[in-house]
Amino acid sequence: MELESVRQQIAKSFSEKTYPNPADPEVKKMVALGRTEFESKYLGRTFPWVLNGETIYAPDTYETCDPNTPAIVVGRFPKISPAALEKLLATEAPAMYASGRRFFLETTWRKRVELLQMISRVTQERFWLLHAAIMYETGQSPPEAIGETDEEVDFPIANAMYLEELNQDLLIP
Repeated sequence: MELESVRQQIAKSFSEKTYPNPADPEVKKMVALGRTEFESKYLGRTFPWVLNGETIYAPDTYETCDPNTPAIVVGRFPKISPAALEKLLATEAPAMYASGRRFFLETTWRKRVELLQMISRVTQERFWLLHAAIMYETGQSPPEAIGETDEEVDFPIANAMYLEELNQDLLIP
C-alpha cells in the first residue's frame, strides 16, 4: 500500500472520530466516577520528584491549585533550590543520557511501537481519572477536558505511526 493511501486512511479514521457527549447521562456518570477516584487517591497529596529512579523529597513544598477554586490544592511538590537542582542534574544527567541511549540501542523500533501502543491503552483505560486530573489542574470544563484527555490517548499512537513510517513498515491499521 502506498504511503499516501495510508495517510488518507489515517486522516479519515481521525475525521470520523466521535467524542463522549458531556450531556449524556452515562458520560456524566463516568465524569463523576473519575472525579471521585481522583479526589480520593490524589487530590491534595504531596508527591515527590522522581529523577533517574531517585525519589526526591524536600522539607518545603509548593502547591498547585485548581484555577477555578484556588482553595482546592491539587497537589504539593518539593521545592528545590536552583543550586540544588543544578547539582542534582550535574550528577544525574550523564546517567540519564546513558540510560536513554542504552534504551534506544537495546530496544528495537518495533518494541518501541508496542510500548507506545501500551501507553495509549493504559491512558484509554484511565481516561476518566486523567480527565478529572486535567479538570482540576487546568480548570477546563468537562467538554474541554474530554478533548485534552483524548489527545493524551492519541499522542502515543501518532508517534508509533510516525516510527513505523520512518521504518517503512506500517503495522498499525
